[in-house]
Amino acid sequence: MKPILVAALLSLPVACSHLTSNDTKEIAYQRLSSCHDGPSLAWETLRSALKVSEHPWGIFLVEVRDETRNLLWAVIIQPSGESEVMQMAIDG
Repeated sequence: MKPILVAALLSLPVACSHLTSNDTKEIAYQRLSSCHDGPSLAWETLRSALKVSEHPWGIFLVEVRDETRNLLWAVIIQPSGESEVMQMAIDG
């Protein structure tokens, strides 16, 4: 019983923690890197091109411009860590 209580107490900070800008950048990097037909940028070039902005209610938007393919990639990340990848043409 004691080990279960200790494990529960140790997991509380993780369950209550908020995403940071670095966390969201890593989530977006992983999601974009795993896209079958994702951005033409790769590795550290992709990671350094990611732009993070925080919005109300703990929602983050991570964007990257892919000039080679004329696409803007966006990853919307919820406070829970759930994310959605979207793309659109840069010129409209």
